[in-house]
Amino acid sequence: MYQKRYVQKEKPLGPVVDEKRIYNYAVKLLTGRDYSEVKLKEKLRLKNFDKTVVEKVVAEIKERGFLREESYLEARIKAFMNKGYAKKYILQKLTRESD
Repeated sequence: MYQKRYVQKEKPLGPVVDEKRIYNYAVKLLTGRDYSEVKLKEKLRLKNFDKTVVEKVVAEIKERGFLREESYLEARIKAFMNKGYAKKYILQKLTRESD
């Protein structure tokens, strides 16, 4: 009978600059778990979001109190301690992550 035709949406060629879309995605990520500022920016850049807009969005999220780095660090430290890692190793690992 009839054949279904699928139309593919065109993907943007450059980085995505839609601030509202980036903000909503960032908040969605933060509802799942805590992220450090560095990890959140990295995650957003992997989605091909514009770097300057990502900076602006993360600053706004931080200002609103959605980005809880203390909780993230506390959870990371507890996870390392539960695995039996030494204090020096934990400090080195967290320092490397923040760069």
